[in-house]
Amino acid sequence: MPLGSLTSALTSDPDLRVLAFTATVSIASGIFFGSAPALQTAHPNIASTLREQAAIVASSSAQVMYRKVLVVVQVAPSLAPDWG
Repeated sequence: MPLGSLTSALTSDPDLRVLAFTATVSIASGIFFGSAPALQTAHPNIASTLREQAAIVASSSAQVMYRKVLVVVQVAPSLAPDWG
């Protein structure tokens, strides 16, 4: 394959059609996938949220201790020194 034909086919110039397509797809997907969480937060169900939070506060001490142990188990490896 001659070198001249290869360099003319491969250029580093930006293609505006590809840029426009990529920008359009990015914006459309951002709007599409961002609209569901936005609609959910626009109409919160305050009563059920308060009930859930009250249940968490009133939970037994064994559940609270279990949660604290899980947090310690998750955080401890990140604080361990690197012996390698």
